Amino acid sequence: MGEDTLGKHLDFSNGRSSPNRHEKGKYPVFGSNGLIGFADETNAPAGTTIIGRVGSYCGSLHFSKQPCWVTDNAIKAAPKRNGEGRFWFYALRTLNLEDLRSGSGQPLINQTALRAVTVAGIAYADSSSIANILSALDDKIELNRRTNETLEAMAQAIFRDWFVDFGPVRRKMQGETDCTTILGGLIDNPHQATTLATLFPDTLGENGVPQGWNTVPVYDLANWINGAAFKKMHFVDRLRGLPVVKIAELKSGITEQTKFTDTQLDTKFRIKNRELLFSWSGNPDTSIDAFVWTGGDAWLNQHIFAVRENGRRSLATLHTQLKALMPVFAEIARDKQTTGLGHVTRQDMKMLEVVEPDSALLQAFDTIVSPLYQRQIENEIQNQTLAQTRDYLLPKLMSGQVRAGETQGMRT
Repeated sequence: MGEDTLGKHLDFSNGRSSPNRHEKGKYPVFGSNGLIGFADETNAPAGTTIIGRVGSYCGSLHFSKQPCWVTDNAIKAAPKRNGEGRFWFYALRTLNLEDLRSGSGQPLINQTALRAVTVAGIAYADSSSIANILSALDDKIELNRRTNETLEAMAQAIFRDWFVDFGPVRRKMQGETDCTTILGGLIDNPHQATTLATLFPDTLGENGVPQGWNTVPVYDLANWINGAAFKKMHFVDRLRGLPVVKIAELKSGITEQTKFTDTQLDTKFRIKNRELLFSWSGNPDTSIDAFVWTGGDAWLNQHIFAVRENGRRSLATLHTQLKALMPVFAEIARDKQTTGLGHVTRQDMKMLEVVEPDSALLQAFDTIVSPLYQRQIENEIQNQTLAQTRDYLLPKLMSGQVRAGETQGMRT
């Protein structure tokens, strides 16, 4: 019998140039680094694994549960047997496809190399059960992620209406008297709406903000602790030190590329779960952002601020306000962008002013958004546990070291 290879289980083909993408497109479009938009056309069926073909994301893996379009920066992997798509997506994750990269300049992976990869160590006899176990974990992670998007959208809708558009004030100026309508329909409890509506002025001042409100520099809203420079760190294995958190860790969590150090720094640079962080340097569209850290104790690298309360805003309100300001921060960074990078400085935040409402209104807003914020954090922490469980089980299930039936009742 010949050697068992991926080519016996999967059909590989290159993607094609992306069709016109738009927000209302029905089907996802995948490139080398995953989802890049939506379109009205497909070139791959549901159950396709997308493999990054060229560039820095060469060998990356993504999975589509629905028909999709795969661009020419990626390779499509479709199972030869119906219903095995999800299983082979997980199997591919154990095969270190990035080792197949070739080329002295732009790295790439080709179909020939993929077809030749041996899979003798893959226990695919129980493929359906294995895929069900792992996909259940990933589906819960995705559900939590979407829930967090909804929670964040709810907080942003209220924040923008109250403190950016001054919706309640403008509605009062237009003669509106129904308190639920004054609140823009965003607060559906009539008693709560009545209490909140009284907290808003009924006119705008000469400075264009609600009467009696002031403005304050963003910098004054919190204590901004920039991370340390790790130029002379002593790096160790992960069992002997704490992780060094850079922007990559904010996006992807702690990975095998994360560095660990046993060097002791000033305690102000040490972060823990639930810390609010703001990355102020990098690509304006992908790196300038606010994050809540859920990766445990760690050391904070430079180019990231730890945003700590100073009594003017709660963490929930700070998080909501920073998220609302991201388009402004991105524009500031873009104006100073060189060689693909931009930045937001302390001076920028001292010059950028936002409204300072009545303290009673700020407290009322915090009462609304804090539960949403805390639930987002709990979902993130749960997702980390789910991901750790999945990554622990993945190689054991694929090798047959653990049978599918043996995972019932397991705890992390």
